[in-house]
Amino acid sequence: MDSTGVRHHDRGAAAVEFALVSVLLFTLLFAIIQYGFLFFQYQAAAATAHEAARLAALGIDSCGDYGQAVFARGDANGLPAGALTEVDVNYPDPLNPGGVLDADRGVTALVQVKWTRTSFGMPFVPYPSGPLTSQAATTVEAVGAITNECDYAP
Repeated sequence: MDSTGVRHHDRGAAAVEFALVSVLLFTLLFAIIQYGFLFFQYQAAAATAHEAARLAALGIDSCGDYGQAVFARGDANGLPAGALTEVDVNYPDPLNPGGVLDADRGVTALVQVKWTRTSFGMPFVPYPSGPLTSQAATTVEAVGAITNECDYAP
């Protein structure tokens, strides 16, 4: 033991312990950041789907203009550039599963926003893969020129 009370054979033990624990610590830290960003993307995609449903309720006159407006809303909601891949609007028939109706006042419009998640590529952190879909439904209030379905992908 020296004059400061530290034993010489313990020198470096804290550095070795930190090296062993730091791998787990940093993996956990980056996993929290990654999943926090994933939940933000889920929320932004859901908000985009709800705004797209509101636009669909007001009538769709041009599928291209509608799709561009939805993509602009996705950017405004904070989705990363290129995350949105497709927006689909159809009018499912509740009495005929798999069947579709024409847009008419009072009919339900189902909007699906397809998007891809952004990953930071952290190793050892499990993460969902593949494209994801957020959807929202609304009641048609006004009928536009497009009355059957609208599928838009840039």
